[in-house]
This record gives sequence, C-alpha cells and structure tokens, in this order.
Amino acid sequence: MRNRAFIPTYVVSLADSEARRRSMTSQLGAAGVPFQFFDCVDGRTQRVPDCIDGARVVRERFKTEGALACTATHRLLHRMIAQGEAEAVVILEDDAIIPPDFADIVEAALAFEFDAFKLEGVNASKRRITVGHLARYDVVITSRPAVGSAGYILRRDAARRICTLPVLDWTCDYIFQDTRLRLRVLEMNPFCVRQDEAIGSQMPQSLSNPGYVPPRKWSIARLIESVKRKAAIASIHGPAALARLESQRIGRWLNR
Repeated sequence: MRNRAFIPTYVVSLADSEARRRSMTSQLGAAGVPFQFFDCVDGRTQRVPDCIDGARVVRERFKTEGALACTATHRLLHRMIAQGEAEAVVILEDDAIIPPDFADIVEAALAFEFDAFKLEGVNASKRRITVGHLARYDVVITSRPAVGSAGYILRRDAARRICTLPVLDWTCDYIFQDTRLRLRVLEMNPFCVRQDEAIGSQMPQSLSNPGYVPPRKWSIARLIESVKRKAAIASIHGPAALARLESQRIGRWLNR
C-alpha cells in the first residue's frame, strides 16, 4: 500500500535491533503509514545518566536499568514532540503488532477529545465507562489508565505537560496514571495494538537496580494517590463519571 497523508508516527527502537526494525517496516508499510525510527537510550551495558532532559532521575523508582532507559527514551521523544509542529503523533515500540486497518483506526480516534489515547496496554481495572465507539472497538475511560507504552497517540500539549516534570519518578508504562499531569486518557477495548509475546526482552535481567525500593501494597502514600486519582477523574471527566466508576466498585464489593 502506498503511504497516505498521516500524522507523524515514531517507532522507538534500539539502533541495532535489525529484526524488530524489519518487522515494523513491513507492518507499517503494509498499512500505508509513513514513520520514523527513534533510537532508544541503551541501558544494556552502561548506567543511564542521573539527569534526562533536565529532569532528575529518582533511581529508587526503577527496578532495572532497562526500565529507566525506556523511560528516558520516551521522555526525549516527548520533548521532540513538545517542540514540534504536529498537534498529535503516534508512538509505537518496535515489538508492537498492529492491525491491517491501523491507519483508519488512528484517524477515527483523532475525532475524540483526549490528551493520550491508549492503543495498547494491560488494564487490571474492571471499572470502566464506554464513552464512544470506534469501528469494532469501544472507547472507554477507566478508574486507572492501562499500563503499557507500546502503542499510543499523544497530543503535543500533553507532551509539553509531561516535559514540565522536574523529576523522572514514573516509568513510561505508568506515566498515564500520574495525577500531577491531569491527562485525559482514553482507551480502546479491546486494544488494537499488542506486543509480540514471541519476542524476548532485549534488556539483560542482570542489570537490576540495587537501589530500587518496591512500593508497599498498603501505605499512606498509595492511599493519598488513590484520593488524588479520584479527584482527577472528577475534574477531567466530570463528577458523574466518578460516581459511575465508584458505583461499580461498591457493586462488586457488595456482590462478593
């Protein structure tokens, strides 16, 4: 298929990931989507700097050097987007699998009001509200945005907001849950993009961060974050949306 007019699309990839790059080139070429590779920060053999794009790295929040390198990569890409001319871009990771009608899906998604539109992820939340439809997919908001960064649409204004953070203390998988950013996040159900499970991680597990501090399952900080998240939902999506999500939570609790 010939390339069509389309919003900028970036595929984050390690410079030497030849097989993954061939796969993405083939998939996006078949979908008629022009794109560019964005070279990843390489955390396989060396320590990632303590400051990325002017933001201080809070190393105890990252379990491995690879997770930090991936987060640094997305932050640098967000900076480029923030300083660019495009109002919205598509971001994919190089192990993504896209549907043949990917271009049509993205173009239809742009009609919705959002800061970030998740095309891929893992969402453990069972509480969700359908706010629209996109071909064979539901468009939903959830009580907690999905984890994952292998496929999403990002508005330039959202990239600018992300780049105001003076610290890197959330992985790129979880950045959409950061209540400081107050992002209007929409998701597809089911997701149209998935990660190729046959492709193993490129980051050696030996590069763990000895300073990593696991979050406790129950803590005052997590309780405060939950309250902030509910306040953000009410502010962004409206009190009625929060009430509907909370009623689902109460209903599930009563049905136990």
